[in-house]
Amino acid sequence: MQYLSAPLARLITPPQTAIVDHLPNGGLLMSATTETFKVDNPTHLAVARDIAAATEPLNKLPCVHDPDLS
Repeated sequence: MQYLSAPLARLITPPQTAIVDHLPNGGLLMSATTETFKVDNPTHLAVARDIAAATEPLNKLPCVHDPDLS
């Protein structure tokens, strides 16, 4: 399961394989399954990999340090 805030959610296209919930605040929740996630289930892993691939561009964004979080 992965949650993205509204600004980040606008930057990606969720995979069609994922269970996707668009939240009222503009956030995005993506899940691989409605069941308990099992690492030995190839379907669960495939969807998790699809989610990771869809969010990969976010890893290239500059990191902004927030001094209030230190």
